[in-house]
Amino acid sequence: MTTNTVTTGKGRTGHPVRTAAFSDIQHLAFRAGFGADPAWIAAQSKRPRREVVEDYFRRSLRVKPLLGIKDPTKGRPNKKVGFLKLGVLFAKSRGQLRKLNLSWLDKMAEDEGQLREKMTLFWHDHFATHTPLAFLMQVQNNTLRQHALGNFREMVHAISKDPAMLIYLNNQQNKKDAPNENFAREVMELFTLGEGHYTEQDIKEAARAFTGWTVNRSGRFEFKKDEHDFGVKAFRGKKGAFEGEEIIDIILEDPQVARFIAGKIYTYFVHPEPHTKRIDELAQVFFQSRYDISAMMKHLFMADWFYESENKGALIKSPVELLVQLKRILGMDLRNRQLQLAGQDALGQVLFFPPNVSGWPHHTQWIDSTTLLLRMRIPLMIFGIDDFDIEVKPQYEDTGAPEKLPRFLQAKITWEPLLKHFRRQPLDQLVESILAGLLPGSYTHIDQQVLKDFCDQSSPEAFIKTLVIRTLALPEFQLT
Repeated sequence: MTTNTVTTGKGRTGHPVRTAAFSDIQHLAFRAGFGADPAWIAAQSKRPRREVVEDYFRRSLRVKPLLGIKDPTKGRPNKKVGFLKLGVLFAKSRGQLRKLNLSWLDKMAEDEGQLREKMTLFWHDHFATHTPLAFLMQVQNNTLRQHALGNFREMVHAISKDPAMLIYLNNQQNKKDAPNENFAREVMELFTLGEGHYTEQDIKEAARAFTGWTVNRSGRFEFKKDEHDFGVKAFRGKKGAFEGEEIIDIILEDPQVARFIAGKIYTYFVHPEPHTKRIDELAQVFFQSRYDISAMMKHLFMADWFYESENKGALIKSPVELLVQLKRILGMDLRNRQLQLAGQDALGQVLFFPPNVSGWPHHTQWIDSTTLLLRMRIPLMIFGIDDFDIEVKPQYEDTGAPEKLPRFLQAKITWEPLLKHFRRQPLDQLVESILAGLLPGSYTHIDQQVLKDFCDQSSPEAFIKTLVIRTLALPEFQLT
C-alpha cells in the first residue's frame, strides 16, 4: 500500500510540518531498527511504503558476525582446552565481554543490517543466556544473528545445541540416572509454548530425551551416548524412543508456538497491550509459512494497523535502544567508550547479562524516578551541558562497568547532517520541525516557547544544536 502524503499537523504559519508518510516511516525506523536521522526519513517518505519495508529486509540479507574474540581451540592439535587454559579464559572473559558488548553496539548503530540487529536483540532477550566464557557468548550471538530473520524451527534446533545455553540451563548435569529438568522446562515455557501449555509429565519426558546433550572441552556441543536415556517416552500424546530433536519437532507441531512467538513480537514491536485479533493474524502467517520469521515481520510492517496513531510512541525505549539511537542521530563517538557500559549498567540493561532466563523487563518497567532523570540528562552530558556524575551500582555479576569514571563524556558529535537538514526549515517553523523530526507520536502538548527559552539563540547553528539536544532530553524522547 502506498501512503498518501497528507499532513497530520501544521506549523504556526500553516506550512506542513509532519506528513502522514513522514510519521509512518519514522515509526518504521524506530521499530524495525534503531531510528534514523530526519533527513533520511524525509527522503524515504516520498517512496511507497512497500519499497521502504523491502529495503529494510534487503539491507539485512547479509549476515556479518561478531568476530572480536578468537576461538581458544584454534591451533591446538586436539582442539581441546585444558583446565589451566580454562582458568585463563575465565580470567580474560570480563574484558572480552566488554569488547563484545561495545562491538555489538557499534554494529547496531550502522546503517546496514538495522533490522537484523534489532531482531538479534529481540532473540537475545527471548533466549536469555549468560555464561562467563565470552567466546561462547559470541558464538551464541552469531547463531541468533544468523537465524534472526530465517526459520524459527531451525533457530530452536540450533539454540538447543548452543554451548552457552546448555551450560546456563544446567543440561551438563542432565544424565539418564539423574535427569535435570531445567533445560526441558525452559524450552517449552520460555522458548516455544509459553507457561500453561505443557504438563509436568511433558517436562519429565522431554528431560529424558535431552540427557547426554552436553558441551565438550572444545566448547562445542557433544552427544554422550552413555549418558542418554534411549527408553520410550510418552510426550504430548505420542510414544517413542524420542531424541531431543524429535521432542522439538513435536512441540513445533502445536500452533500455540506460533501464537506465543507472535504475542511476544506484538508487544515488543507494536504495543505493550496484547491485541488478540492482530496476534492471531500474525500467528497464522507465521504457522502457515512454516515458521518463516521474515514472512511474519513483513506482514507486520505492511499492516495498516501497525501505523495507527495509537501504536506510535506507545513503547518505552530499552536502555540499549536509547543509547544506540543517540549514537545514530548524533553521529556520536565517545573517546572513552567504556562509558557506554556504565550507561547500560546504570539504566538496567547490560548486553550479555540478562537478569535471569526470562530476560529483561519491558516498557514501564524500564523507568523509575532515578532512571528517567538519568535518561533525560544523557543528551545534556553528551553535549557538555551536564557533568557525567553517574554512580554505577552493578545489578548483575561482573557487568564490566569501569571502576573510575571521568567527569565529562568528551563526546564527538557529527552535526553537519542535522544542520544541513534543519537549516532548510523556515525559522518560525524550526522548533516544530525539530520536534516532529525527533519525537514519535504527538508533540502538540509541548510548550515550544519554554523549549526555546532554554536554547542558545546567538546564531542559527547554535540554536539548532541546543534545540536538538533539549528535544532529545525531553521525556517524550523516551518513547518509541
